[in-house]
This record gives sequence, C-alpha cells and structure tokens, in this order.
Amino acid sequence: PETPGDEAGTAEERIERAGWWRLALVAAAVVGLWRWQGLALVVVIFSLVFMITMHELGHYLTAKRAGMKVTQFFVGFGPRIWSVRRGETEYGIRAIPAGAFVKVPGMLRDEEVAPEDEARTYRQASFKDRVTMASAGSAMHFLMAFILLFIQFSFFGQPDPDQWSVAEVLPGSAADAAGVEPGDRIVSVDGQAVTTTEDLGDEVRKRAGETVPVKVQRSGQTVTLEASLGARASVIGTVGED
Repeated sequence: PETPGDEAGTAEERIERAGWWRLALVAAAVVGLWRWQGLALVVVIFSLVFMITMHELGHYLTAKRAGMKVTQFFVGFGPRIWSVRRGETEYGIRAIPAGAFVKVPGMLRDEEVAPEDEARTYRQASFKDRVTMASAGSAMHFLMAFILLFIQFSFFGQPDPDQWSVAEVLPGSAADAAGVEPGDRIVSVDGQAVTTTEDLGDEVRKRAGETVPVKVQRSGQTVTLEASLGARASVIGTVGED
C-alpha cells in the first residue's frame, strides 16, 4: 500500500507532468501566432505581459517591505504551468499570458483569513502602507517610462523632424511611378524646398494633378525625378535623429 508521502509524491509528479504539457501548448500557441500574424504581435503581447508583471512587482515589493504576507506571485492566469515555494510565497507561471498577479490576504474586507495571519493582512496594515502598496504599481510605470526616455536620449538621440527619409513607397502610387525609392530624402517639389514631411504634404496638395520635377537626395547625390502628383503624398517617412 502507498504511504501518504507516496501519494503526495505521485500528486506532485502529476502536477509537474501537467505543467510540461501546458508549457508545450503555450509554446505551440506562441509559434502559431508568430507564423500567423508575424513577430510584431508576439512582441506586443509579451511587452504588455512584462509591463503588467512590473506593475505587480511594485505591489509585491512594497507589501513585503511593509511586513504583509504575500502568498502568491504569478505571471499569467489560468492553469499552473510551474511554481516554486520560497518561504511563505509561491512563485510561478500560469498558462494564459494575460498579465500577472500578487495575492495578499485581506485585500477584501470580508475575506476569511487564518487567525495567525490576520495581523499581516492588507486590511490590518497602516493607512500609509496600504496607500503605498496600492500606488506602487502605477509608480513602476512612471519608473519604466523614465528609464526608457533616459535610454532614448542617452543612446539614440532626439528625433529631428528635419532629418527624415522615405521609409516606404506605396505600390502603384505617383511616387512609385516617378521612381522614388526607400531611403530617398525629398528636398524640393517644383523648386520649392521641402524640410519636413508636413512641407511635403503641403506642396503635393498645392499641385495635385500636375507633373512637376521632384529632387531627392540618394546615396549622397541629388537626383531629379518627374512626378505626376496625386492629392496627397504617397510615401511614408521615417524621422531621423540629431
């Protein structure tokens, strides 16, 4: 006959096996989404999960610092894929990558809590600690924004609207027919200087239906093209940096 320890071990093995199957299904779903919609959508989803996880990390850190009992910190929702217990907190990953959550007893006023844990519940914490924990998630978003702006201005520079080039030419458009290529910098339309993408749009609208010379800078040289203009610019510009 099996001992209670054997039964527990068997149950743990079942949970572990189920976790691996769920992880495989999630991985297959991510690969399928990548093949179906491309990498960009996958990056967006995981960026949102990361931001929500950082939000919950703010709640977690301030709750721990205030002495509250944090029983769970999970990334994702739904069935458990993997988890580990460290002290009184269970950390893990769940199957649905739709965010994250932190569990602190006593978040709800009528929640039942073990008598020995009541003193460390959210509802028994001081007003200052409750406000700090509740606002820590939003504070993490401000911190992330500050870090991203610091990286942008320190390592990539500030966008300069006067330094732009053609990122994409719409197929079948006037620009396509005129021979405009990605990477070109349009410097004038019918002799009128073009500095920004707004200038380009204004000059094109003024001459809708006309065939005019358009000068572009390409690989360090100035090239003159003949373009039959439509009612709006048919290129997509990308702004450079100073």
